[in-house]
Amino acid sequence: FTLMPAMQFAGSVLEPKIVLIDGFIESVAEIDCLLQDAHATMDHVLLFSRGMAHDVVNTLRVNHERGTLRVVPVHVPMDIDSLNTFADLSVVSGADVVSAHKGDLISTLRLAACPRVEYASLHHGHLMLVATATRRAVQLHIEELRRRRLVLEQEELGKLIDSRIRSLSPTTTRS
Repeated sequence: FTLMPAMQFAGSVLEPKIVLIDGFIESVAEIDCLLQDAHATMDHVLLFSRGMAHDVVNTLRVNHERGTLRVVPVHVPMDIDSLNTFADLSVVSGADVVSAHKGDLISTLRLAACPRVEYASLHHGHLMLVATATRRAVQLHIEELRRRRLVLEQEELGKLIDSRIRSLSPTTTRS
């Protein structure tokens, strides 16, 4: 899978917080608490979502350029290749996915509840996360994907699972 920052960003970050929102962020007000927390702590934050309104991306870009926020929005497309990206990111990072399907509200999300990974790198649409604390969970996730792959009769679905397995290793996920 390919993940692109929603604003110009390429680089590596030590110990970023990971926020996973399986939905579209329509306004800055929805993530105001999260942004205030990020400003107060000056934590690096990777904010994954299905998309964001232009004013949300612009607000994050302007504040990032000013140095008042270290929040990088990352767009996770809604297509067949990235359908399970949030599940994989959740396993690797240890983050819970915020989703309206579960009754979650984006506006109640607090940064203190979001986990850190040891290292993140985002270059040319390729994401690498390093999180040794979730090594065992990632290994179990890969084993489960391999079990699913063995029983699949549809080759196209099998190729998707193969791609997910390739993107995961005991300590990293790469897109």
